[in-house]
Amino acid sequence: MTAPAERTGTDQDLVLEWLRKLPASGEGSFEGLVTSLLTRLTGCSWRVASAGAQQGRDAGSYPLGDISRMVECKRYSADTPLDKTELLGKLVDATPRGHALDAWVLATTTRVGDQVQKALTSEGRERGVFVEFVDVSEGEFGNLLTLVVGERQALAMSDSPWRPPVAVRRALERLAARRDFAGARG
Repeated sequence: MTAPAERTGTDQDLVLEWLRKLPASGEGSFEGLVTSLLTRLTGCSWRVASAGAQQGRDAGSYPLGDISRMVECKRYSADTPLDKTELLGKLVDATPRGHALDAWVLATTTRVGDQVQKALTSEGRERGVFVEFVDVSEGEFGNLLTLVVGERQALAMSDSPWRPPVAVRRALERLAARRDFAGARG
């Protein structure tokens, strides 16, 4: 007899819970994981910012040429709303006069709502900065889970500082096997 298939939300929730429990900074942190995922995705070297005043970013990519990118990471529970005013302040801090910033990324373990997305995109447009979101979408993979599932084999390596527990690794494999995951990768 075959065991019943797990509900879709269960595997996604398990992975998100693991992400939300990663330390905010330091070894094996959410900031470090996002930086690693973005490095693998873009081919550019992303580095976590030092502790202290970070000028609206937790990490930045150091260019292939003149392109400058920064990422702000927010590791929140599903029921913690993003603070639009705080995030606008982070974007403003990341774009001081005379500093050319091409892209600012908000990476978060929660969903970026429409109002926050519009406000940040509008502010970015006024400053000449492309704003992108790596977040969790309701009822679908969202690009944060897509990146994590896509890099599951690298994360599972024994020397990975983000090596998930066995239950999370199994959930990542089940998510990767789903037909709709292939569509999420584009």
